[in-house]
Amino acid sequence: MVFAGWGMIRYLATTNTLLQLAVDEGYRGRMMGLHAVMFLGTQTDRRLRARRVAQQFGARRAALVSASTALAAAAWLAFRPPAPGTP
Repeated sequence: MVFAGWGMIRYLATTNTLLQLAVDEGYRGRMMGLHAVMFLGTQTDRRLRARRVAQQFGARRAALVSASTALAAAAWLAFRPPAPGTP
């Protein structure tokens, strides 16, 4: 749990810093608001889906689906081609 908490704090701090540096000053507040809604607002939806899977198939399978989804997303991010114009 300590490592999971540390990773989450590190992710949030890094994401907030990168967003603020990448966005023009005039749009910074709007972008951070949108980021908060997208990040925090989707947690409830994910929890409801995980609960539904756990009720139908059991907690072990729900955890397996969640972990598989996270690993698939990480693999996609790690191996996707770079965006045009990036070094």
